[in-house]
Amino acid sequence: MSRSVSQIKEEKRKLFRARIRSERIRKQSFEKNSKRLSHLLDQLNIWRQGSTIASYWPLPDELSAEPFREKYQQKCRFAFPKVKEGKISFVASHLYKKAEWEKSPWGGRQPSGDEEVSLDDIDVFFVPALAFDRRGCRLGRGKGFYDRILSQAKGLKIGLAGVHQISNTDLPEEKHDMRMDAVATERFVFFLTKRGFLAEVN
Repeated sequence: MSRSVSQIKEEKRKLFRARIRSERIRKQSFEKNSKRLSHLLDQLNIWRQGSTIASYWPLPDELSAEPFREKYQQKCRFAFPKVKEGKISFVASHLYKKAEWEKSPWGGRQPSGDEEVSLDDIDVFFVPALAFDRRGCRLGRGKGFYDRILSQAKGLKIGLAGVHQISNTDLPEEKHDMRMDAVATERFVFFLTKRGFLAEVN
């Protein structure tokens, strides 16, 4: 009996969760790699005064773009995902203080405020995942929040992950899955077109 795409996704999730746990044990902190990731993002010639960037509060197994945000907080506006009543939106965050945050449904943190930012106003989305492949396909955690909202977005979609989260083989893909325009790690950034892999920056 052939396996469904959903079943294959779950198998891949188990594989990458194990890989991520192993990486966490080997490297007690992702701080160094988060700084490297942010440095590579900084090299991209796409940041403009007044740009709006949708970032995220990282889970313990995710690299953080916080060093990048700290550098660009005076130049760009940042928004973060918030799930309320089963729907996701992006909310502006002016300060990065604990008082501004509450626990999110997926175990991380989300803004406690309600200053929603229109999807049309967001220039770049930083998107986390368990894994990405070289086609820009993303393996999320199975909730579907990002796929639903990114399907309505026009901004540039940049997946953020560690090198250990880049799949050497094509990830399973369904019609509703959203591909990234680029994927950034602590070692390289690669861009994609409809034809596939385009270029790499490191």
